[in-house]
Amino acid sequence: MFRLRNLRRVRIKTKVRTRVKRRVRNQFVQRRGIHIYGGDLFNRTSRSSLIFNSNESPGGLEGVDQDVQDKTTGGICAGITSAWAVGFCNRRNDFYTPDLFPSAFHNVIRFQGAYLQFRVANATSLYHLNKVMPLGVTMGSDKFSYYTGLESVIPVFPAPWAMFMGSWVHAIGVGKMGSLYYIMDPNVGLLIYEARQDFLKDLFEFHETRYKYDNDDPTDKLLLTKTFTPKVV
Repeated sequence: MFRLRNLRRVRIKTKVRTRVKRRVRNQFVQRRGIHIYGGDLFNRTSRSSLIFNSNESPGGLEGVDQDVQDKTTGGICAGITSAWAVGFCNRRNDFYTPDLFPSAFHNVIRFQGAYLQFRVANATSLYHLNKVMPLGVTMGSDKFSYYTGLESVIPVFPAPWAMFMGSWVHAIGVGKMGSLYYIMDPNVGLLIYEARQDFLKDLFEFHETRYKYDNDDPTDKLLLTKTFTPKVV
């Protein structure tokens, strides 16, 4: 069975297939897909803010505490995803605005994500954290098969909402703000969709590719999600 505690990061080479000729570490891109996890993904975005090679704890003297750096060597996708989901649901506009997202990712989300990963490397850590420091969100969980139940697990209630979504030793965030849908992959950045069906198709292709790329059990198609919504005071 898929276990969030087994989340890890593999350094992944990415290739951006866009109309932008110059490739930089962070960029605001209008269209086309990314070659990652052995497939060409995220082809239907309307906008995106791409960030590569940053799914790790901030290091050095200006990074997180040394004991956190020591324990979180490698990927912190679960922590990054959890931190993003909480901020997204609290309507932090730099968590969902393309030109503001790179700064938020490097200066806020990665730091918060590192400490969350240090505590427990899955979204369950937020339940404990919420008891001592209210996060302003309500949380629920679900299991689904990416192959048969993806659409049914995506909320249809009014935005904003966000979701921590596991995908075979990796985690991403998805959400909706206003009329737009979002995917936040810690290895890729922020991806934005105007149409629900485009969002669902790219999300399905992502899980299908992850299933082939990093799944040790061909019969295991169950994934775990945790949904975040703003807490009504």
